[in-house]
Amino acid sequence: MSSNPEPPVACRRPLSPPNDGDAFPQPVGACSSMAAREVSIPPAASTAPRLFCSRRGRSKLLATACVLCLGGGLIALAELRTSTGAASGRTLHGEGNLHGSRGPRPEGKTIRLATFNIQGGKGRDGRRDLDRTAETLKGFDIAGLNEVRGGSPWDPRDQAQLLGEKLGLAYLFAPGETRWWRGAYGNAVLSSLPARLWMRFPLPRARESSHRSVLWVEFEHRGRTIPVLITHTTPQPEEAQRSLVFEMFLSLDEPAILMGDFNARGDHPEILRLLATAGVRGTAGESATGRKNGSLDWIFTRGLRWVESGVRDEGASDHDCHWVELDLD
Repeated sequence: MSSNPEPPVACRRPLSPPNDGDAFPQPVGACSSMAAREVSIPPAASTAPRLFCSRRGRSKLLATACVLCLGGGLIALAELRTSTGAASGRTLHGEGNLHGSRGPRPEGKTIRLATFNIQGGKGRDGRRDLDRTAETLKGFDIAGLNEVRGGSPWDPRDQAQLLGEKLGLAYLFAPGETRWWRGAYGNAVLSSLPARLWMRFPLPRARESSHRSVLWVEFEHRGRTIPVLITHTTPQPEEAQRSLVFEMFLSLDEPAILMGDFNARGDHPEILRLLATAGVRGTAGESATGRKNGSLDWIFTRGLRWVESGVRDEGASDHDCHWVELDLD
């Protein structure tokens, strides 16, 4: 017995001759009706989604696509890092209620300065804690800060303002770049002394992703004007940021102060040349562990006598806080 069943008797007819244009012979009789039933396919219109067929559905899809494209473009635009450019002003924020972390600032003959890259308040343990940052900055009259972050949609206060409020100091955030249409990242200053002028200058940029700047603040103390430059330069030599800032510092009348994160250790040729300049003195470049040439952060002065200097490490950042006490007489 054959394993393949034979077709019904009604289908055992010879195939009809092909019609003109037919590719294959066509079955006749009952076979033809069965074949027609087996291969019958519903019209395409009956299975196509109604959404794609109606004008209203196509309009909704087009509108949704436009909204998604516009939203994506706005997000991409907001994420772009753009330079804040130059700026200037006459006073720091919060000068009207200065009381300082050491109480009202007396007209003493010495001042204590600090430079600190706060890494946005994130410590070596990866935890972000501005209270710990503020603790590290207690007792200083002027503090230059780097890697300071701007405000957020839920709290518009930048980190300089938050630290100034915690320490009772005047403050100024001088961002070098904007993101999401607000100052996002840059330098700042905290001070118990009133300022008479501040200026922000953008630094040249070749290929570094972030925009850098230098903050110039002039303070009044005991009848003297003291210019302080605060900056954070890149390590790329082609951008020549360090050399430009060093030239600016050397062009100032004495006394003058320069501090910040220079991304250069004590054995760097540019650091060595600056320290070899007559009248220039700088921090020793030691880290908190006492390792020579281990620090990227520096304080340089001209025309001022050093009383004492040191390094603080409270674990509040991946950088140490360097400080110096200066005699203004």
